[in-house]
Amino acid sequence: AQPWPAHSWLASARGSAAPPLVSESRVEVWAARSQQALRELALGDYSTALGGLESAQEFARINLVTLNRDPTGAQTVLDTCLYLLRALVETGDQEVAARQARECVRMVPSGTPTRQMHPPAVVELYDEAQTQGPARASTLLVESEPSNCPLRVNGVLAGETPFQLTDLYPGRY
Repeated sequence: AQPWPAHSWLASARGSAAPPLVSESRVEVWAARSQQALRELALGDYSTALGGLESAQEFARINLVTLNRDPTGAQTVLDTCLYLLRALVETGDQEVAARQARECVRMVPSGTPTRQMHPPAVVELYDEAQTQGPARASTLLVESEPSNCPLRVNGVLAGETPFQLTDLYPGRY
C-alpha cells in the first residue's frame, strides 16, 4: 500500500498477496556479504564497505517483505541498513547519511537498532529520523472484512485490522 497524507488522497485495494519466495541460499549469501562489508567497515576500508553494503541494501529492498517476516531477518535488514548509514557518516556525507537514516526507518517501521553494535553518531541519526515531523506526514489505514486479520507492514507483523499507522515517510509500504 502507498501511504497518503491525510489531506491529499485515499487509496483502496482488495486482497493480499503471498510474500515472494527467496531461497535460503540467497539469504545466506546476503547475510555473508553484509558481514564481510561490516568487517571492511571495521577496518576503515569505507569505499569497499560502501559497495558491499549498497549491494546488500538493494537485495534487502527487493526482498523486504520476505526478509522482514522473521524477527531475526527484520533485525538483520535494519542492522545492515545502519551499517550503510555508518559508512556514509564515516565518509562525511551528512545529507546522504540523513536520507539513509530515513530509509532505515521506512524499511523497518517498528525496528529498534541493536545499540551496542552501532556508534552513537549512527544511533543519533536514526533516532532523529524516527522523530515525528513534517517529513513523516503520511498515514497508512487498512480495513478488512472480516476485521481482526493479521497485518504486516513491509513484512513485519504490525497488528490486526482495522489498523492505522501514522507518521510514515512517503514511499511504498
